[in-house]
Amino acid sequence: MNNMGGSNQVATTSMKSGMSFGGMGGNSNSGGLIEVYDLQLELTELENSLSNLQSEKAVALARFNALLNRAENTPVAIADTLIAGPLDIAYLSVSDSLFSSNPMLNMLQYEQRSLDSRFVMQKKMGLPMVGIGVKYSVIASDPMSGSAMNGRDMVMPMLSVTLPVYRKKYQAMQAETKLLKEASEENSKAMQNELRTAYLEALNQYYDAERRLKLYDKQRSYLQKSLSVNLKAYSSGGSSLSDIQTMRRRLLEFDLKYVEALTDFNTAKALVLRIVSTID
Repeated sequence: MNNMGGSNQVATTSMKSGMSFGGMGGNSNSGGLIEVYDLQLELTELENSLSNLQSEKAVALARFNALLNRAENTPVAIADTLIAGPLDIAYLSVSDSLFSSNPMLNMLQYEQRSLDSRFVMQKKMGLPMVGIGVKYSVIASDPMSGSAMNGRDMVMPMLSVTLPVYRKKYQAMQAETKLLKEASEENSKAMQNELRTAYLEALNQYYDAERRLKLYDKQRSYLQKSLSVNLKAYSSGGSSLSDIQTMRRRLLEFDLKYVEALTDFNTAKALVLRIVSTID
């Protein structure tokens, strides 16, 4: 939003500069006066557009504060300029380890481990079980009893054998767990393919924005040189005010395109980092 407002401010300044050039030309004919009025008309439109952008900025800041559960007038730090910082070279090539830290893939891997443990448990539940233990009995003393064990506690070893009567039930549970694991593995493969595709798309957007940045920078440089030549020609009467303003508009258009490409560049960079889950 700051860049958009700044661009319109540049346009307004450009118009005022053009009007001052009109005064320098000293052209008092009706054609020159009409050009000045046209510039003033366009200037008022740009000032209105600037006011609209400032209002949209206020609404966007209020929406951002609402997402953070803050007051709508809470100040938000916004950088005055955007920087086209390149991606680390490690993120510019596709590899299986690139998505190893993705939380969705990690979740599916832990799910598969859980299903493996469940399968082992269900398999053992379907097998005969043998139990070994000790039973301790407390025997109270009975004065009427003549037994030699009277009043003496008893320790008895125990052995138990359990046969699985519903073995098919456990076999069905194992089959279900096996199918669940296969489904989880397929989901993991699908997630990897989806991440790979999204990564390639984001990387393509990154390279496309990078190419546009270089292109617009060259075009702006050439147009700036042409404008300088045109200004010299205007001072000697070899060019008109409308020609200068046309070139200024074209220069402003390239400025806007450059800012848009810079925004796309940083957006694509953030998307790549989000896919590989390296954003702190």
